[in-house]
Amino acid sequence: MAYKGATPSSTSLAVDPRIIAFYERFYAVSDDSSLHEEYARSFTPTADIIMGTRAAKGYDDILTLRKAIWAGPIVSRKHVLEKIFPFSENEVMVYGNVT
Repeated sequence: MAYKGATPSSTSLAVDPRIIAFYERFYAVSDDSSLHEEYARSFTPTADIIMGTRAAKGYDDILTLRKAIWAGPIVSRKHVLEKIFPFSENEVMVYGNVT
C-alpha cells in the first residue's frame, strides 16, 4: 500500500516518515488474513481497541478479536490510506477507505 496524500497546506507540521511507514505496514498487515500475531503486536501491550461492537484490551484479547474477525463473514479486505493529517508530533488523523 502506498500513502497517496500530502500534508494539508493549512498546517506547518509535516508527517514524520516513520508514521507513514507504520500505517502503510499496519494496513498491509490488516489486509492479510494470515498475520494475526503481527497485527496484535502493532498495539501496545495494554492497548484498548474497538471495532464496531467488539472491544479488546491487550495482546491476547486483540489477537482473539483479530482471529474472530477473519473467521467470517469477511473473506478479504483492502485498505487505501489517502491522507494523514498531523495535529502534533505524535497525534494524527488517518483518512482512507476499505473495501
